[in-house]
This record gives sequence, C-alpha cells and structure tokens, in this order.
Amino acid sequence: MSKPSFDATTTVSSEFGIFGIPLDFADCELILLPVPWEATTSYGPGASDGPAIIRNASEQIDLFDLDYGKVFERGIHMLPIDEKILALNQSAKSWPKRPSNSSPIKVKTRFEFKNCVTKSTKLAQL
Repeated sequence: MSKPSFDATTTVSSEFGIFGIPLDFADCELILLPVPWEATTSYGPGASDGPAIIRNASEQIDLFDLDYGKVFERGIHMLPIDEKILALNQSAKSWPKRPSNSSPIKVKTRFEFKNCVTKSTKLAQL
C-alpha cells in the first residue's frame, strides 16, 4: 500500500494539519504530541498557548531543508490538544507555589551521554 502524497508547493492551511500536511496519524512517521502546560512557569502566562500557536504558524514554514531534503514526505502529524491536559493545567496553576525565600532540595543526579557526564546537585522544591 502506498503512502498518500502531499504537494508542498500548493497553498496550505494549518486546518489540515501541522505544516498544512493533510495526513492521518497512520500515514506518518513523526507524531507530535502537543502539551499545553504553564503551571510551572515563572514569568507569566502564555506557554500553554504554544502548541496551538506552533500549529497555526506552521503553515508559513518552508518544508524543504537543504541538509535533509523533503523530510515532510515521510509524514508529520500533530495530535489534537487533549482537553484533559488543558483542564489539568488550569487546575495546577491554582496549586500553592513554593515561597521564593525557601531553600532548594539537594539531590544528586548523574546523566551520562557517551563520554559526557553532567551533574546536577540542586533541584527546586515543589
């Protein structure tokens, strides 16, 4: 069975999908999961609007890449924004915040990637 085709030179709309690509979940190799979350932001509201803004702006992006060519032909699909995550985000924004003068919890963690080791010794207290 052949994959549905998409002509990137035509006028597109984000209503059809991310980057205007009108392909279904099953026809795509890359699936984007939108997470509208801002309950933990420090500098004000707006982060939860990110997934919708990215999708709306995606119709303005040139899909051809000099290094990778026409990767969009492999299929890119953005899942719908989950209403449960939106509701949880709204609820979490009302949870009590950590006072700014409280001490952070000291936690030792170690992440290894090839020969790189990064150590983190402070995590903010929730």
